[in-house]
Amino acid sequence: MLAALPAPPAAADGSDLTSLLRGLPAGQPRIDAKELEGIALLRRRRGVARLDMGPFLAAYCLITLALMYHAITGQWRTFTLLSYGLGAAAAVHVLALLFTVWSIDFRAAVTCARASGVADAELVKVVPGKFSGKKEIVPLTTRVLPADAAAASGLPFIGAGPGAAEVVEVAFEFRKLRFLYHPDTAAFTRLKFPVHEPFSHYLKATGYGSPDRVAAAAEVWGANRFEVPLPPFASLLAEHMLAPFFVFQLFCVLLWCLDEYWYYSLFTLFMLVMFECTVVAQRIRTLRELRSLQTPKQRLAAYRNGKWEVLPGEALLPGDVVSIGRPSGEGAEDKVVPADCLLLSGTAIVEEAVLTGESTPQWKAPAAGGGAAAAAGADPDERLKVKAHRHHILFGGTRVLQHTGDKGARLKTPDGGCLAVVLRTGFETSQGQLMRTILYSSERVTAGSADAAIFIAFLLVFAVSAAYYVLKHGLQDPSRDRFKLLLNCVMIITSVIPPELPMELTIAVNASLVALARKRVFCTEPFRIPFAGRVEVCCFDKTGTLTTDHLLLEGIAAAPGTEEVLASERARAAAAADGGGGGADAAAARAPRGKSARRAGGAGGRAGAAAALPAPPGATPLLAGAEGLVRDPSLLPSSVCEVLAACQSLVVVEGELVGDPLEKAALESCGWSYAGDVAVSPDKKTRATGAPEAVRPLLAVVPDDYDSTYRRFAAQGARVIALARRALPPHLDGPELRAMPREGAEAGMEFMGFAVFQCPLKPESAPALAALAAASHLLVMITGDAPLTACHAAAQVHIVSRPVLVLQHREESHGAEAVARHPPGSAEADGEFEWAAPDDSRRLPFSRGWRDILLTAAEHDLCIAGDALAHVEAAGLANRVIPLVQMHEESMAAGETPMVKPGDASMAAPFTAKASSVAPVADVLKQGRCSLVTTVQMFKILGLLCLSTAYALSVMYLQGVKLSDTQATLSGVLTAGMFYFISNAKPLDVLSPARPHPSIFNVYFFGSLVGQFAAQLGFLVWMYRAAVATMPTDQAQDSEADFKPNLVNSVCYMVEQTVQLTTFAVNYVGHPFNESIVENKGMFSSVKYAAIFLLVLVLELVPSINESFGLVPIPAQLRARFLFGAAAMALFCNGWERALRAAFPARRPPARGYLAHAAELAQAQAEAEAERKRR
Repeated sequence: MLAALPAPPAAADGSDLTSLLRGLPAGQPRIDAKELEGIALLRRRRGVARLDMGPFLAAYCLITLALMYHAITGQWRTFTLLSYGLGAAAAVHVLALLFTVWSIDFRAAVTCARASGVADAELVKVVPGKFSGKKEIVPLTTRVLPADAAAASGLPFIGAGPGAAEVVEVAFEFRKLRFLYHPDTAAFTRLKFPVHEPFSHYLKATGYGSPDRVAAAAEVWGANRFEVPLPPFASLLAEHMLAPFFVFQLFCVLLWCLDEYWYYSLFTLFMLVMFECTVVAQRIRTLRELRSLQTPKQRLAAYRNGKWEVLPGEALLPGDVVSIGRPSGEGAEDKVVPADCLLLSGTAIVEEAVLTGESTPQWKAPAAGGGAAAAAGADPDERLKVKAHRHHILFGGTRVLQHTGDKGARLKTPDGGCLAVVLRTGFETSQGQLMRTILYSSERVTAGSADAAIFIAFLLVFAVSAAYYVLKHGLQDPSRDRFKLLLNCVMIITSVIPPELPMELTIAVNASLVALARKRVFCTEPFRIPFAGRVEVCCFDKTGTLTTDHLLLEGIAAAPGTEEVLASERARAAAAADGGGGGADAAAARAPRGKSARRAGGAGGRAGAAAALPAPPGATPLLAGAEGLVRDPSLLPSSVCEVLAACQSLVVVEGELVGDPLEKAALESCGWSYAGDVAVSPDKKTRATGAPEAVRPLLAVVPDDYDSTYRRFAAQGARVIALARRALPPHLDGPELRAMPREGAEAGMEFMGFAVFQCPLKPESAPALAALAAASHLLVMITGDAPLTACHAAAQVHIVSRPVLVLQHREESHGAEAVARHPPGSAEADGEFEWAAPDDSRRLPFSRGWRDILLTAAEHDLCIAGDALAHVEAAGLANRVIPLVQMHEESMAAGETPMVKPGDASMAAPFTAKASSVAPVADVLKQGRCSLVTTVQMFKILGLLCLSTAYALSVMYLQGVKLSDTQATLSGVLTAGMFYFISNAKPLDVLSPARPHPSIFNVYFFGSLVGQFAAQLGFLVWMYRAAVATMPTDQAQDSEADFKPNLVNSVCYMVEQTVQLTTFAVNYVGHPFNESIVENKGMFSSVKYAAIFLLVLVLELVPSINESFGLVPIPAQLRARFLFGAAAMALFCNGWERALRAAFPARRPPARGYLAHAAELAQAQAEAEAERKRR
């Protein structure tokens, strides 16, 4: 983009502005921004100084003068050569102008000159970092701003200082990011926002105190909005038509026009333009959908000019002090936080699904303050770090579900909202960065572009050989028109680069897009669809993906009073078996689960009133026969239910309880309900829940059976949560309790038992993963669950099919003591680890030697988790072992969070399925295989057609064989129609164990291509020679003469149509990936009717049709020879293709994927056997 440099606003004194800019350091400035790799300051070349104008104008003038001179003197031979030279100069000029569009470096070199410094620069060539997009040339802007801009923003402007009335900003914008020139460091830096100040700076914020400060800040940071540009249709169409391949396509059309194929050329041009129009329309539709994603922003009260003002979200500026809370009024549920804000006082519950995709609400605490949030406050001298202190920040685009204002805040909010200060606006917010990722995704490689380039280079070898043959023989004939000879050579070379190739590949991918959309799977990166056909490893999350997000409390184990309750239940069961069983007990047993009685503060209540989340349809109790499990928590002491119900962050939104499903199940299982904010007298007790491994170091006394108990339930697939509590010293008062650090409050706790939860599998998970496993895919689970729980779930969904070994520490008590022995980053010996079966039935020593690990992987499925995974990776074994479960340890992790409906976060993902199961994974893989197979067969078909065309334009052309314009047009229509039907092939309903070839570079592809071309070429030469021998010599046609119907032309046209029809029919790939050619109704009909039409022409059933296509009658003997040869050629091509397809199938991954490399495993087994014999 070479837009004119905006003129700066007039300064008070123009000479002062000039002197300020001239005083800047000379030379190219640095770039101090991680997003950019480098920049170059440029100034425009104007007029004839441009290298794509001046030299060519001079050449035109000189050649024109020479032409005039030689025309006057009558030197016509030289005049002709100069005419060619003038045309060549014009062609080079056009190419130079096109290269200024195709190459940023070329444009910068010919249209610009390097600037000596910032003072005389007009443009900036921006080089982004790797995988961050393409280079661009953007304007360098100079603005005069009021001096308040420096004071309001704290940014270093040129000329800023005491007494300055105005300052100068030199900046450029690249992909919605603004970069400012820093005069002190002579470098361009990204526009700074107040996000790294000390917390004390924010706590003292009072907003903007004057309208001048507001106006100055607005000049610096701009409006708080996402501006998604929507270019006009004509502009986008021009951009597409200037693309290199489209220009090449136009060049090919021009060549055919020069060879007098007008109908064929116009048909091809119309088809190409219509296709580009559909692509442009699709781009505009995508941009409109992206613009529609923007949700309305809340109107907020901002503290400006010493008073509160209600402002629209677009008017907010960094540094504004605002009152924010749950929106109200019409459409309140759709309104979002307008900017990234730091919470100063009050608390809020927000939903961040739009950014993270997680439905669990997040609790936001103030940066500092009193009350219950004091413990969550930050050190006033500490600097803000957005990632580390995200629990203090309300991010733009999120929704506030609930808020609690602070009446003791330094600035009292007018609407009872939370006090906050704005940190970032516009595209700099977290949501804005996500929008930029979607808008400016990195430069994409189109489907098969690398394969296409190498394949075309392969075909060019044949084309150059054919062109050389024509040129050599043509130059031997002095009467041959040299222009026509050169035109024919160029057409031969360009014929192997199919102009319709990108169009056909794009049509195939778009057909897959439509097919996926019908199954409610949406793709934002269509080029990834063929890649899905190459997938060998499928990784799945567990909770919310393979399992439901509805957890069921199965019961409490090892809690105080458990033995008494279990003894009572056994006695009651024995009495019932003897014919007893009271009515009260029977009534309790019939009470529906989920009907919880509201408790005011304790866990006591009527025995038998168990409350748990209702099981989803089809779910069965996981641990129906487990011993030592109390199903009803209310039968246990109230202290157990208090721990179970109190440790949660649930909130009530519009009467619905929202939060972590595990916490909801725990609360309701106790018979408790959420009553909102209720003042209670503190009992000075701390309560904690978490993973058993994380709670263990906090306990004062660890029961002897602690590890074996939770491992027993975890091995059966249960989610086990440890419960603990501690009574604080009674003499501590409120301030002392609030000042107590977390480590002190959680030390020396009393163990209160294990809560055992069931997370049922989704009914679709097991069948879907079984189908993927049967289709030669390796299945991997990635989860944050305990390894034993994950292994059980993996076995249920066919991820695990053999005995499992878990790599773990030898001592399960590797809590604080183990951390002390092995601080982060320190190495641990192999003896610290061991392989253990989930049920402890087998334990093996661990050695990180690759032979030992491969021998283990040959017989077992491996589960490598946490620091054990890091230990294996450190040994360099990550390329030999794929972990069954890769976990990241989470302190006090209570559970994972489910995914929600698609939002901005899912828009950044290549595929988004509007389904709650993993079934769409199979749909994507099936469509990926379909697209990949279609792409490969298109390459083969186009290759065969191009080789035939190259031969026809070379050897056959020299013999005078030509096609009429009508014949070429009909051939083009049939080709386009068959390609369309191939593109719309549908995948089979079941994934096959057989895999498609991932690329065209294999023995099968090239063997089939060469074999079929040899058969087709032999058939063509055989029939050509027979036609020449049969045709009278007076009907022979000169190669430069216009088309005239004769026997050779007619026979060769029919042969070419037969070859084209055979190529499509033979190379169509159906089962086991796509529907067969018979099931593809459009393709089958096109082949069938094309064959019938060809037979009508060959048998001359309707002579008038033959005459209209420029065909002459064929003698009966030659016709019989043609039918026999066509049948033999078709049968050979079909048999050759099927034989190579069976002889060279695509490689399948090993039965267990990459858990053990076959060659290395064989070597390891041989060495182990030799070692055993020596012993």
